[in-house]
Amino acid sequence: MQDFDTFASKLLATAGGGAGLDEAADLLGIPPYALHAKILTHSALGVVLGQQLLLPWIQFVEDHDRTTIVPGLAEVLAVFAGAGAGPWGTLEFLTGRNPVLEEAPIVVLKAGKAELVTEVARGYLGLEG
Repeated sequence: MQDFDTFASKLLATAGGGAGLDEAADLLGIPPYALHAKILTHSALGVVLGQQLLLPWIQFVEDHDRTTIVPGLAEVLAVFAGAGAGPWGTLEFLTGRNPVLEEAPIVVLKAGKAELVTEVARGYLGLEG
């Protein structure tokens, strides 16, 4: 049986790795405390590996000349948070191929189908419509 750190490291690698809080905040053009607030309010995904808070790269997209968080991600994160699911489970959902979507939910989310991904997340968690 693999330990959590091995599982988490592999999952984070699947997500393209992760940026530290300062690096991600710089990328978004906001102060680190503002990005930390986004994580706490489920508007950005942060995971803890060892003692480091990391933001998986998959949640960032280029929007013209700036980097943003994938539109619609906050709604999906709110579903997982409301169900009591942790950030690692959320990341596993986002990066794994989903049989309903026929690809990874993050890919569908980046294609602008936030409502669909949110509904699939609710089903994944066994929540009522």
